[in-house]
This record gives sequence, structure tokens and C-alpha cells, in this order.
Amino acid sequence: AMSARLKRGSKAGRLSCLEALGALGGEEAQEAMRSALQHRDPDVRIAAMKALVESGAEVSIGQVMDMVQNGRLPPSRLLAELVRQMAGAAPCEAVEALASGRLSPFGRAMLLDALGSCGDYAVLPTLIEAAGDADAEARTAALRGLGRLQHPAAGTAIAAGLSDPAWPVRAAAAEAAGHARLVRLIEPLVGLLNDPEWWVRFRASEALAIFGKPGVERLRQIAQGEEGGAQRTASMALAERRL
Repeated sequence: AMSARLKRGSKAGRLSCLEALGALGGEEAQEAMRSALQHRDPDVRIAAMKALVESGAEVSIGQVMDMVQNGRLPPSRLLAELVRQMAGAAPCEAVEALASGRLSPFGRAMLLDALGSCGDYAVLPTLIEAAGDADAEARTAALRGLGRLQHPAAGTAIAAGLSDPAWPVRAAAAEAAGHARLVRLIEPLVGLLNDPEWWVRFRASEALAIFGKPGVERLRQIAQGEEGGAQRTASMALAERRL
């Protein structure tokens, strides 16, 4: 009955049906989910892939990324969640998919983001290498992931990101420095309080505040110093946190 509902009815009904089939599992349910991968609506295709994974079907992250690459699974929040879920369950497979060389910059960035969320230190070398990638999106995703892992071995890569020519990379590096509690990067972060991009200045001031006493003390010194961009950023950061 649920399989038949996939062929007619509203989009919401199809999505609910796929969720139920994913929980049900079994060969017949998986057959219905695989047929839904050919649906014209991308949301239905993504929901079908998610249901297949949750049903225990043999689906590799490489297969999912191939569908991303050929446009069958377009960018969406649900897709990003699915890739994170799969990378968390099989980080080595995700690293292999990344190393295949078949992925677009978007696909690589999404997979790097997923690896950074998996919590497995085995992916650390992959993220460190990607922090020096030619593509700015990949560098940004890799640095965010390194910040989440909070491993001291990432310090050199994060420090390099603070002077990256692309502002999203600098912002990601500043955020990562804070998450990883890299207090040794206080002065480079202070330098970013004068960055031309507001988001970089914000992330740098946030990282300094996260450091606690040493970072807050530097913010206070700058806030009390000569008027300028850094002074205004430091003053705002302290005021926002009531420090």
C-alpha cells in the first residue's frame, strides 16, 4: 500500500511514505525507495536516498556523491545532513570518495564539511591537506572541520588560514582558532581586528573572547587604545559579552 502511494498523491504524502518505508526496511520497501530515486522532484529523490540509508540498504557515500556530481541530488539542507550522517558512519569511505578526484568543488566542500563533523581524528590528515586546497570553498570547509575536531596538530594549518587571500577562509580560520583554543594565535587574531571584512573581524574578536583571560585582556587593551577599526571591533566585542 505504501509503495503504491509513492506513485500518486501529494509531495508531502510521498515524503511521509518514504520516511515510513525507511523505518520499515525489507527488500520490497527498498525496491520502492530505489524506484523513487528516479522521481522528477529532487526533494523526493533525496528523501528516497535518506530512507534507503536508514533502512540499512547497501548504499555507499561514493554512490551518493556520484548522484550529487551528475545533478540527481542537488544542494539542500537535507542532502548536507545525509552526507554528514554517512560520513560519520563510515569516515574512511568518505575519505576515499574525496580522493577519487571525480568531485566538483561543491561536492568536495560538502564532503569536507561532513568529515569535519564526524569526530574521528583519522580524518585529520585529509582536512589538514585540504586546508591548502586550490579552491577557497574547500579550504573554508576544511578549516571549519579542523576547528570542530579541536586537535592541536591542526594549529599550523589554522594559522596559515588566518592570512588567506579569501576572506571566507580567514573567517573560518579565526573561528577554528577559537574552537581549538589556540591561544598562541592571539596576536595574528588581533591583526584580523583590522580586516576589511566585518565577518572576519567578528570571528577574530569571538575567538579572542573564547580564550578567556589572555584574549579578553588583549581586547581591553585595544579597546582602550587609539581609535580605529580594531578599537571599534574590540569595544563592540566586549560590550556584546558584557566584559
